[in-house]
Amino acid sequence: MARQSASPYTPDAESAGFDDDERAASSSDADDPPLDRSEALIELLANSRRRYLWQHLRREGEEIPLQEASRVIAARELDKPPSAVTYDERKSVYTSLLQFHCPKMADAGLIEFDRRAARVAPCEGSNLVVELEPDRRRVGRTVLAAVGLSALVTAGAWRFGLPVFGALTPEALAVSLGIAAVTACSLYYAVVRSARAVDFDEVLRRLR
Repeated sequence: MARQSASPYTPDAESAGFDDDERAASSSDADDPPLDRSEALIELLANSRRRYLWQHLRREGEEIPLQEASRVIAARELDKPPSAVTYDERKSVYTSLLQFHCPKMADAGLIEFDRRAARVAPCEGSNLVVELEPDRRRVGRTVLAAVGLSALVTAGAWRFGLPVFGALTPEALAVSLGIAAVTACSLYYAVVRSARAVDFDEVLRRLR
């Protein structure tokens, strides 16, 4: 199936089928700084309609009419069976998929989209893997808290002459605290410089 990217459309046509979040996302795309591949995919599928569409196409594994996809998505949003979705409920989803979501997903290589025929299909090799990097600030705060607590406990035990610690000389105490600090810094750099490969299905489960 030939893939079609988005074609120009008017603001009036856009507003007919989009909610406020979708219009805001559309207007801010040009001003956003470039993201790496993993961040871009996560941001793209953070939108529930695009996420539902991608998951449905993954399950079907074949090309489907956009009308069918919009009915399934509307049913998930409204928590009702697809057969109970009304024309107006489906039409609202259909319009936003046709004019905004499907072109955006096609441009990202997540789906194949034939705008003229109003059909969508999963891309080959759509079982994506992303690299998740640790939160540097959170790791740093955790390491600092652990080092501070251990230093406080060690110094207190030495000050009050508790077993083992009380026998240390001031020089030995300083060395032990220095070793603990160096070890903590090494662990911090090892963690923040690591990245974990995660299947995109797992990422989507975390977004639910």
